[in-house]
Amino acid sequence: MAGRSRDAQPLPPNGGWGWFIVLAYSISSTVMGAIIQSFTLLYKDTFTELHMSATKIAVVANTNIALCLVSGLFLGPLLRRYGHRKVAVLGSILVFIGMVLTGFASSFLQICFTYGFITCE
Repeated sequence: MAGRSRDAQPLPPNGGWGWFIVLAYSISSTVMGAIIQSFTLLYKDTFTELHMSATKIAVVANTNIALCLVSGLFLGPLLRRYGHRKVAVLGSILVFIGMVLTGFASSFLQICFTYGFITCE
C-alpha cells in the first residue's frame, strides 16, 4: 500500500519535515508581513514629496497584496518546473529590485508598478 511502511504505520507527510515546513512558512510570512506593514514608514518621505494621498498609498499597498494572492495560481507550475530553490531565489531578487526601484520612483504610477507589481512578496 502506498503511504504505509512495512509495519503498517502511517508515514509522516513530507518525510517527517512537515513541522519544519510550517515553521519556515511562518517565519517567511512574518518577515514579509512586516515589509507590507512598514511600507508607509519606509517610503514616508517619498510619499510626502509626491503629495500622495492616503487613498493612493492604500491603492499601492492593496495592489501588492492582491497580486501576491493571485500569483499563487502561477507559482505552482513554476515550482514544479524549476524547483523551490530557483523560484525562491527569483522571488528574492524581484523583491530586492522592486524595493530599490521604489526608492527611486518619482510618480504614483511608478510606485504602483515597482512596489505593487515587482515587489509582490
